[in-house]
Amino acid sequence: MSVIFNPHVVLTSRLRLRPLRMDDYDRLATLQRDPVVMRFILGGARTPEQTRAELQDYVASWRDERYGMWAVFDRSDDAFLGIVGLVWRDDMGMVTLRVALGKESQGRGLGGEAIQAAIDWSFNSLGLQHLVGIVQSANDACRKMVNRLGLTLEKAWKRGEAMVEQYGMSFADWQATCAQRSTPRTDRAARPAAIPAFAASTLEPLAA
Repeated sequence: MSVIFNPHVVLTSRLRLRPLRMDDYDRLATLQRDPVVMRFILGGARTPEQTRAELQDYVASWRDERYGMWAVFDRSDDAFLGIVGLVWRDDMGMVTLRVALGKESQGRGLGGEAIQAAIDWSFNSLGLQHLVGIVQSANDACRKMVNRLGLTLEKAWKRGEAMVEQYGMSFADWQATCAQRSTPRTDRAARPAAIPAFAASTLEPLAA
């Protein structure tokens, strides 16, 4: 179960998600320089300069587009676990899910919990009709996880030497999953056809 604590902060049973800030640089740099953590993320491990540039983009996205990447914390001890959220993909021309958790956080079901929270927030707060995540075919654990969350394979293609797969979920499918769990759901009028990408002007108003 995930609860929207305020427009941009989300709580789950074990996690707290809040938008990344510039003072998160040190913890983000430590996470993103780890080649094991980043092996299935587009671009792999980041240099300090790359992390700083990405963090600036993440902060700007929350400010300008009102969506972006969260820092993920363990609610029991406030330890930083990793990142999850929505990123704009220039190579695809759309917004996609992204998650990266530290090695010590893996194998505990926290990745799925974080992604579920991001999915719930996206459909509740952004008025999306469709949401996608990109997974490398070699990342078997992630493929199984997104399937458990209700995302289904939509297409696959080769990117460089790697095969990648696009998994997606519609608003209607998300509503169906909500009926099977005690997750808050926004009942709203049906929207037109699927929205593969969005800009600030298409977002529903959020509380200040």
